[in-house]
Amino acid sequence: MNKDELESIQQIANIHEQRIKEAIADVQHLFPLDVDKVKKFDKLSIYAIEMFTGRFAKLQDYLGNVVFDTFFEVEGENTETWTSIDKLNKLEKFGIIQDAHIWRNMRKSRNFLIHEYPDQPQVIADSLNVIYDYIPILLDIKNRIFAKIFKDVEK
Repeated sequence: MNKDELESIQQIANIHEQRIKEAIADVQHLFPLDVDKVKKFDKLSIYAIEMFTGRFAKLQDYLGNVVFDTFFEVEGENTETWTSIDKLNKLEKFGIIQDAHIWRNMRKSRNFLIHEYPDQPQVIADSLNVIYDYIPILLDIKNRIFAKIFKDVEK
């Protein structure tokens, strides 16, 4: 994979990161969430929360579906027979992910958000608070993996 292709992949991840940061700027005044705040969401708050959760999901999907495999390709790893858990464990060994369990928990939280629970404001508040707390971890993973990719390409 050449440097231009890698930069294109990074650019897409950077767009997701920028949009997450924009969405956080629109919702950070709401956090931490509780039942009362969730019950008082207006239309604009709902739209902002949707953008926030959508961008979290898109960046995590992009990292997991594109960037991780790109990283392994740059590292010369043959991942054809690897499970997603194998990949996460290997990323942990490379120091990209501090704990593979955290990634899996982020994934569970992301999957949970796909389902709506309009009649359960406590569940909504708890889930969104967890996602909000995961954002710095997700961005750190993004930054670590691209730093390693470009360091290794320069060799």
